[in-house]
Amino acid sequence: MTTFRNNHLYHVAICTAGRLKKRPVDEFESVNKIIKWLIQTFGSEANFSLEESTLDKLAKQYEHWECCNEKKPDNNLIKRIQIVDHHNSVNPNKLQLNNGLLHLKVDLTAGGAIAYLGESGTGRNLVNTSHSGSYIQQSYFAGEPLDRRAKGQATNCSPWGWNPVQAGDASGNRSKVLNFKTTEDQIYIKVQPLLWDMKGELAQCTMESWFTLSESAAKIRNRFSIKRTDNLWNEVSYLQEMPALSLIKELGHIYSCRRTETNKDGKLFSTTDTEKALFWQNPEQWVAAVDNCGWGLGVYIKDAEVFASGTNCNPRAGRSPESEIYISPRRNMRLDKSTVVDYEYDLIIGQVEQIRNYAINQCRKIDQPLFTSSKIL
Repeated sequence: MTTFRNNHLYHVAICTAGRLKKRPVDEFESVNKIIKWLIQTFGSEANFSLEESTLDKLAKQYEHWECCNEKKPDNNLIKRIQIVDHHNSVNPNKLQLNNGLLHLKVDLTAGGAIAYLGESGTGRNLVNTSHSGSYIQQSYFAGEPLDRRAKGQATNCSPWGWNPVQAGDASGNRSKVLNFKTTEDQIYIKVQPLLWDMKGELAQCTMESWFTLSESAAKIRNRFSIKRTDNLWNEVSYLQEMPALSLIKELGHIYSCRRTETNKDGKLFSTTDTEKALFWQNPEQWVAAVDNCGWGLGVYIKDAEVFASGTNCNPRAGRSPESEIYISPRRNMRLDKSTVVDYEYDLIIGQVEQIRNYAINQCRKIDQPLFTSSKIL
């Protein structure tokens, strides 16, 4: 059972807001209103479990109170539990880690996706968060594209395949946070994502992430567990994003190492065409997006088959592709109804040479793949 200290009612309110039948127009205002209701109804010293049944009851009771202005607390919801201290009370919507070199934040109102990554003390965020398809997040494809407009599919996303997205859907609805916890050096998040093309439709799967910081790198482990019962989609192979990275437009120079027929070990290359869809193999397993001074953010992952860049290869790109930079390691997979994908990747901030050297050193250290899946082609 995950528990929260009484001065962290913000966290409980965020999870409760995600279960309301009617999505609020202003999520921040809604969370504040729920906090006031929790204190008024249960008292400021109340502690709650984060079990789904408890949060569902809280959401139902809050909706009743909001509709009828009645205050009938269910005292069985209050759990007098061991106090657990947390250090994320500065911004209730974001859980964060800061090791003095890197500052990372994950957004609970965006399915626990990475919403901020930058050098400590600078206040400069390298992550684009302009829409649900932005962020640094999990996203997967399975099944042939279908026309489901009769069932509420977004018109600009039809036809579309089975595509759960961590932050939320194309209509701006956000995914459901099931669980999260923090320690001094790790954040854990578990969400049930929404299907990108459908309006508010939960996907039959879960996404989990573990976040830590290690000197100049953020280390992330992702797990994707499918539990589908439908018969709508046939199995189709896709180059899966491992993960998807949407970055600020100032990082408009893409650097990587590319394997060619004449150079199997790879050759350093760069491009400033941030819209054209590019795919290449990189034996050093990294790609970086940097500014005019060669400084920015890179991603390293063991055993990516190809790397991609360009907003034209981002299926969730916003209406203004020139406002964001997209990069992604990819691996070809066919996902069935019970596939579990588990992999790790690192995010590195620095000059191109630093990012490249980090990746090369990691390749030398690792003897076995960090990537596992029951459906690798």
